[in-house]
Amino acid sequence: MVPPLADRGRSLVRTFFRAMQRLDLPALQEVVAPHPQLATLLRPLAPGAIGIDAEAAVDLLPLPGERWLGRLHTAAGVRVVLLQEHRGVLRADVRHWLIEPEAGRAARTAAREFVAAFWRGDAAAMAEVGSDARDAAVLVGMTGSRTAAAACEQHARSLQFAELQPGEAFHVGDAIEFVDAAYAASGITVLHGICAGGEMPLLVKHSGVGWRVLTRPFLRNARLVVERCAKHEQRRDAAPGLDAGPCTGVVS
Repeated sequence: MVPPLADRGRSLVRTFFRAMQRLDLPALQEVVAPHPQLATLLRPLAPGAIGIDAEAAVDLLPLPGERWLGRLHTAAGVRVVLLQEHRGVLRADVRHWLIEPEAGRAARTAAREFVAAFWRGDAAAMAEVGSDARDAAVLVGMTGSRTAAAACEQHARSLQFAELQPGEAFHVGDAIEFVDAAYAASGITVLHGICAGGEMPLLVKHSGVGWRVLTRPFLRNARLVVERCAKHEQRRDAAPGLDAGPCTGVVS
């Protein structure tokens, strides 16, 4: 009898993070979608880093398009990995975990600065790295709880991103968009971020003064992001000790 998807997903998440911690490439290959840079993920823990607790809680957050966000709750925070079907089998998508490419570093930095500014309600900072100051002004105050927002802002600069490739889908509000030739022609890069509250796609474009986040798509997604992060905080409050980390993509 095949285990239910939830059980398979939780087992996959545990195997993924344990293989990373133990530098076990064969075990990692069993649970991830193939990637040529897979071996580069196996890096020794930094001195003082907190390892994986064998009893750490794992849950799955459903995402649109038959995808799930696997969340491992540890003493160091929430570790997240995207799960999706690969040739009919549930697998982890490791792209968010790869070493950041030099060519894409400036774009990712702008995205992180924008998200951090959003969480602290800083319209001027959002306008500095965003495409429209009017949208930035609208975004101020949307984050709700200052306590939760401060925790998210603290870690936003370490948010993990994967660059979506032509043909891949992402959500803007309730609509599904696809990365197509029009994006490339317009010089737009779609960065797909993951955090404990869910996914966060950001569209960035290079201008004469550097990379800018397109504010209108983010504005359409912001309320959903805030709602998901608020639910995550409520879940933590309802189950003390489940995890000690905020809504973040940070990997300790």
